[in-house]
Amino acid sequence: MSKIGTISDAKKLRKKCRGKYIYINCPSCNIKRWVQLGNYKRKNFTGYCKKCCITIFGLLRRGKFNGIKHSQWKGGKHINSQGYIEIYKPNHPFCTKHKYILEHRLVMEKYLRKQPNHLALIEINGEKYLRPKWIVHHKGTKYPIDSYENRRDNHIENLLLCKGVKEHLDIHRKI
Repeated sequence: MSKIGTISDAKKLRKKCRGKYIYINCPSCNIKRWVQLGNYKRKNFTGYCKKCCITIFGLLRRGKFNGIKHSQWKGGKHINSQGYIEIYKPNHPFCTKHKYILEHRLVMEKYLRKQPNHLALIEINGEKYLRPKWIVHHKGTKYPIDSYENRRDNHIENLLLCKGVKEHLDIHRKI
């Protein structure tokens, strides 16, 4: 067996990849293995074996550090690629896979809850939510219709509720 820190050629080790290898041990479980020298010299190299990487860094993928616990958490509010504001709502039944929902839908939802038995609302676990097929349209009262400013203006006066895609497209055709 080789000593920790020994550098050897790939041919001697019968490795498929060319280059030099270094013999190291995992800092977590102390399993000894050969690692490509180029990977070892990278500044983000941790030294962990594959099994330890999955258990230690796999926590990030399983949701242990998602949302508020994530190191890059910025308050749960961001602007998506279309220019709309999204809010982090992990318990909302119609949130995206990343646990966000469009702010203008939340504003319309809150407004409609004041009106009992509105057709656009559906009750789930005792709470009323805006049905996914209903579309919230930005009127463009303060800013031009297709501008990013209009998409971010989520005051109820700037929002219009459409029953579906057809009704929403009809509004855009009239403009």
